[in-house]
This record gives sequence, C-alpha cells and structure tokens, in this order.
Amino acid sequence: MLDHFFPERTVTLSDKDPYYMTPQIKSMLRKKNKLLRKGRIEEADALTKRISQSISVQCRCTLTSVSKGGKAMWDKVNTVLKKKPVCRQSSGSFTAEQLNNHFASVFTDSCYKQPLKKTTTDPQYKNEFSESEIFYILDRI
Repeated sequence: MLDHFFPERTVTLSDKDPYYMTPQIKSMLRKKNKLLRKGRIEEADALTKRISQSISVQCRCTLTSVSKGGKAMWDKVNTVLKKKPVCRQSSGSFTAEQLNNHFASVFTDSCYKQPLKKTTTDPQYKNEFSESEIFYILDRI
C-alpha cells in the first residue's frame, strides 16, 4: 500500500553533474521540466523557487565545513570546480634561453617573403586631410 502512494524512484547522479546536485534537486528539476512541457507554468515557477533555495543551501553547506585559507579548503574548491591536481615536474635540463632558441628555429619559415603593399587607390591621387577636416566631416554625420 505504501508503494502505491509513495512509489520508489531512481535518480542517477554522475560525476558530470554539478557539485550541488542532489537526488532531490535532480528529481525536482525533472518534475519542473514535465510541468513546463504540460503547460503548467505557475506550478513550475513555484517549483523553481524551491529548487533555487535547495541549490543555495547545498552551495552554502559545501564550503562552510572547511577551515578558511588552508589546503583542505583549496582541495574542496578544486573539487567544486572539478579541477584535477596538476603534476608539475621540473627536469632542470633546459634553460629558458635553450627553449626559446629551439622554438624560434622550429617556427621560423626560411622561405617567407613579405607581401607587397596593396594600393587601393591611384598612386598619383594623394589627398591629405587635416585632423580638423576629419572632425568637421564626422561631426556632420
């Protein structure tokens, strides 16, 4: 009888979901989408307010349990932002000058020829404008 009035539902959370996503929020979002598809906009708006409140509570609770400024806090921030830890290895065998010379040699085209300048007007037609003339013309637009 309980299953008839309160059916059990399955909600799947993946690692691609935002950190604040809980099964309750995800089921409310699905219900809101169903209501919108059925055209029951007032009910969907009421549910949207509940969803936003639930998300804000979840976001507040995420970082409040961690002490401020420590490594644990930054680990939590990185998990919230879904950043993976960066492994930095310094070989020390290359200097900045060596790397710069290497990439300069790799990305320099020895066959490069500078293009000719394109003339868009007749070279004999030279009309120079003063700054005040340009201002006067633009001011009349």
